[in-house]
Amino acid sequence: MAGLSGVLDALRQINGVDAKADESVKSVEGALPLLEDAAFFLRDYKDSLDFDPRRLEVVQERQELIRSLKRKYGKSVKDILDYGDRAEKELDDVQHSGEKLEALKTELGSIKKTLTEKARQLSKKRKAVSKKIDKQAVKELAQLSMIDTDFLVRISNDKGDDTTDGFKVNSGGIDRVEFLISPNIGEELRPLSKTASGGELSRVMLALKGILAKGDSIPVLVFDEIDAGIGGKAAETVGQKLKNLSSGHQEICITHLPQIASYADNHLKIEKKVEGGRTVVEVRKIEKDERTEEIARMLSGDSSEVSIKHAEEMIRSKSNT
Repeated sequence: MAGLSGVLDALRQINGVDAKADESVKSVEGALPLLEDAAFFLRDYKDSLDFDPRRLEVVQERQELIRSLKRKYGKSVKDILDYGDRAEKELDDVQHSGEKLEALKTELGSIKKTLTEKARQLSKKRKAVSKKIDKQAVKELAQLSMIDTDFLVRISNDKGDDTTDGFKVNSGGIDRVEFLISPNIGEELRPLSKTASGGELSRVMLALKGILAKGDSIPVLVFDEIDAGIGGKAAETVGQKLKNLSSGHQEICITHLPQIASYADNHLKIEKKVEGGRTVVEVRKIEKDERTEEIARMLSGDSSEVSIKHAEEMIRSKSNT
């Protein structure tokens, strides 16, 4: 303020000599009280500040800590806080793992109880249905030229722990289901997979599929050698059953019998050829006259006029079924 007063004195002296300094004198005189007020305010404000060197040190240390945390746990404060939340949750899980384990054991016990109840209900229904299947399968197999065949659905259980009533539970329940078959009188029932031939397996599958058709969701069925050891009326029966079953499934049937082939919606001929010194297999669809000739050949080994007429009649009669 002393310097500003000196400036004002100098301007007044100039003003005595040159009136041009009058405006400057007035400006300084007007500013002087304002500057004095500002000086008083700054002095009072300075006196009110409580400067603590230790506080500055604390702030600097905190800033360094944040930089260190960013290097380890994320590029931002939010990343650090998110990491902290995850770590806190993991710590809580560890600290309360005993309680959670007990809760899980209780839940597991409840699930096992429900599972066992449902599995027992399923087993009861299976056993009731299996008795019906046994009788129906024997009748169906007799129609498929397996007259003396006996059939049985055997349902057994594997032992488990006490939490499931002593039964071993798997994805299919508590039952182990086997199909047993006795192809001839006097033979004991044995597992189908170990006893039946390829043709017998196909006919058993056809019989079972016919019985279970309504509840079967398998889209494609393949029958190989289903005509093995049969002919005449039995072959006609097999063909008719295949036709009936095809209303709910896509069927692929490999056969040498015209009685079965004539029921097909699509007839594919499989032939072996030698090309370039190698044997290759060709599969192609045959229709109309070519199909008639193939059915005739399957009937009598040739495509004579009589065989052709017989084949035409056979195809025509099957198309009306």
